[in-house]
Amino acid sequence: MPNIQREINKKRETTLHIAAAANQENFVKNLVNVMSSDDLKAVNIVGNTALTYAAATGNVNIAKVMLDKNQDLEKLCSGVRPLFMAAVLRHSQMVQFLYSWRKVSQWCGNEQLELFITCVKGDLYGVALDMLKANPNFATAKNEDGEIALHVLAHNPSAFVSGSQLGMTYKEV
Repeated sequence: MPNIQREINKKRETTLHIAAAANQENFVKNLVNVMSSDDLKAVNIVGNTALTYAAATGNVNIAKVMLDKNQDLEKLCSGVRPLFMAAVLRHSQMVQFLYSWRKVSQWCGNEQLELFITCVKGDLYGVALDMLKANPNFATAKNEDGEIALHVLAHNPSAFVSGSQLGMTYKEV
């Protein structure tokens, strides 16, 4: 099968992009088996790999197949990073998987902070806490929108056990 990874639409998406976006796990597995590891690096018109599409679906099995074939896929950063895509869409299992696969320490500081704030916004507190332990400055750092993690938490009462922003329960008089 020569040229299995050719572009098949105007967005320069490949068969793998489409199969991953359609959450076609078995098809992706079979396709990846006949591809070279470099084939998985193909990007669409906005620079996204098929792994970003897999992250968007939240299907960890698809992501695992791709990363088993090419461990450097998560490092590519021409488009939306797969980990960031999963965090934005609140796919907690995918976020955990991708975060454990590749720590974000190689990302630039702004990218790390944006991921941290996105995890806090998306109630992905496990990864957010891991990131905070690695870089305590995230607790008070402002992202590009001027947001601080503590402000984001304060606007999310469900983040607190009692359901109130101050950790207090209210008693009706």
